[in-house]
Amino acid sequence: MDPFCPAPSGGAASASSSRLNVVRKPSVRVRQAHKTDLRNTDKSRLTSLAWAALEVNLEVFEWLLIDYGHDDQELSRDAEHNTVFHLLATVAAAPGLSPMADVLTSNPDFPPRPQTRGTDELRDTALRMTEIYHTLFPFLLDWSNTGGKTALHFAAQADNAGFIALLCDLGADIDLADLQGNTPLHYASAWGNTASVRALLERGASITARNFEGFTASDFAYSHGSRAALDSLARDAAEERKARRRDQRAREREAREREAYEREQYDRELAQREQWERERAYEPASESHASHELETQATRLRSASTSTSVTNVSGSSGGRSGSRSGSQSGGHSGAYHTAYMSPADEPPLPPLPPDIAAAAEAAAAARNALLAGSRPATPLETQTQARRQPSTSFAPSRSATPSADPALPPASLPVRSDSRTHRI
Repeated sequence: MDPFCPAPSGGAASASSSRLNVVRKPSVRVRQAHKTDLRNTDKSRLTSLAWAALEVNLEVFEWLLIDYGHDDQELSRDAEHNTVFHLLATVAAAPGLSPMADVLTSNPDFPPRPQTRGTDELRDTALRMTEIYHTLFPFLLDWSNTGGKTALHFAAQADNAGFIALLCDLGADIDLADLQGNTPLHYASAWGNTASVRALLERGASITARNFEGFTASDFAYSHGSRAALDSLARDAAEERKARRRDQRAREREAREREAYEREQYDRELAQREQWERERAYEPASESHASHELETQATRLRSASTSTSVTNVSGSSGGRSGSRSGSQSGGHSGAYHTAYMSPADEPPLPPLPPDIAAAAEAAAAARNALLAGSRPATPLETQTQARRQPSTSFAPSRSATPSADPALPPASLPVRSDSRTHRI
């Protein structure tokens, strides 16, 4: 038997009361979905989802909201534009504190049913239903009814501190005022709800906020004791917030210092690694460069030795044959190599043998005679010419007299000598 639907004791009145209780139960409305609209709005414009929230029926609430999509087309709002958040804020409130007490007791045909669950269990279930509804409709968190009251105003009046903490954690505006300028702290102070006052002050509610008549929450205190408690809680909350801010700043400073230290360590390790990689890459390059230099020096020495030997051979052969026999190519080749060779690299030439020197002088004299168009010189003239010093001028002497024979050269004219012969 259904525990929420007591069995009739007999008579028409009992049957009518039982029938009314069955109709009131949200689970029965779900089972009768094939006969009526699931929204099933009553005269107070409370839908099936709203009644599931008031009855704190989590199973029916989840099925209507998630499986059926109860509020997908139209939001559940009563005649005063109270949303599901407003209804859940009043769960397990005392009859004199609940803003929805007039709704629950407005129809004598539907009296409030007694709850078999405890207050803590009911409010925990209501918090779970609040999280589910906020997941789908987060924009209704600060929704105001026709009087400008939000769900926080309802929770502050109903002394639902857990609901206040949840809404503040979800991002509700804690100082949002109603049409008279009263904040949730005004309501908590006016009704003497110390737990709600503490929850609001711990989350940063302003104790100096004034309504449109210029009254603060302390002015709205329920009694002098409530006012003293409010002031004490305000001072404690302010000191606690300062301590939390100091701790937060200290943690942030430590985090920044730790991050800077880790970044410095990382940069240092990265620089060391890059230096190690550069040194590692430079070592083979240095070895290859050194080996290349050694090979270059060896090649240069081999080339120098080869050039020196070629110069010696070409200079001796070309110079001797060119200077003394008239071969210009050999002489020029020897002179070219000699001019472009360093004195330290080329050793001095050895002296010529006497017979070769005499033959070279004779060849030079014959060449000079051939160029002058005269006859070849006799051995005596050749020896005389060899004893003479070479002359750098070919101008005839002033004291010389022209020869009688025009075919013969003047006696005063020196015999022309090749400078390359003396260079050798």
